[in-house]
Amino acid sequence: MRDGDTFEVLGKAVRISALDCPENSTSEGKRVTKFAKRFQGQYAVCALTGATTYDRVVGYCKINGIDFGKTMMNNTSCKLWKKYDVWNRY
Repeated sequence: MRDGDTFEVLGKAVRISALDCPENSTSEGKRVTKFAKRFQGQYAVCALTGATTYDRVVGYCKINGIDFGKTMMNNTSCKLWKKYDVWNRY
């Protein structure tokens, strides 16, 4: 896990689509990243949107079959960034 809305799958950085989390440079961002790290090393499957941002692919991901974006929105201060919900998942 890099932060609340970016992690790596098989060495590739994946930006979670439609998820807006505080930056790691803030205390809240550090709390969000700590929560996200609970999922490090678990089985992830991502459906990529075809977009890229800052050398990251963008996608909707599930960890152990559970939507990671929803998990983050329901359990942390991460919010929905509606304009980037390109598949209207949320």
